[in-house]
Amino acid sequence: MKFDRQKVTELARREIMAGKPREDVFMDIYSSYNDPRLHKPIAKIVQYIPEPERIKKYGVINSIFMVLLAAINIACILTFENLYLTILPLILLCLVATRQLRHYHWITFCGGLAIIISVTMLITGEPGGQGKPFAECGLAAVTGVIFILFGIYMPKLLTPDYKVVEETTTDSDGNTVTKKKIVF
Repeated sequence: MKFDRQKVTELARREIMAGKPREDVFMDIYSSYNDPRLHKPIAKIVQYIPEPERIKKYGVINSIFMVLLAAINIACILTFENLYLTILPLILLCLVATRQLRHYHWITFCGGLAIIISVTMLITGEPGGQGKPFAECGLAAVTGVIFILFGIYMPKLLTPDYKVVEETTTDSDGNTVTKKKIVF
């Protein structure tokens, strides 16, 4: 059977949302392909699908961040300055709304970029010269720190990493058999 990432993702999402443990979902999918090369890709797919319990527990943080991104978009639109800057927060808002956790590193990147830009603007002077440069640059830096922390910790909270554990057992003939098992 040919490996179809989209079908595997849909199947894994459906099973995990139904309440099935990740280990069982992984074993069911992996056993249907039974190809050692697909061990890691299937594990990564299953890893990045949040369980309903974790969504209930940490989903509030995700929702607060969505509100922050929406506020940034609204502020950019209302000021009518640099409307092209609304594109990036809109893309990030879509990532957060759909919980595309494997792409949250882009949120961290944008946070680092915001800090670098705010520090650069503070050092070189604000381009327009009006307003309060320390307040604006400080707000951009704080927002950048929030982006970095969110991008780093939210995937860890919603989808912890998996471990490959080797189990050694003895079969009926007295031979030792080593099996790899994944623990999420």
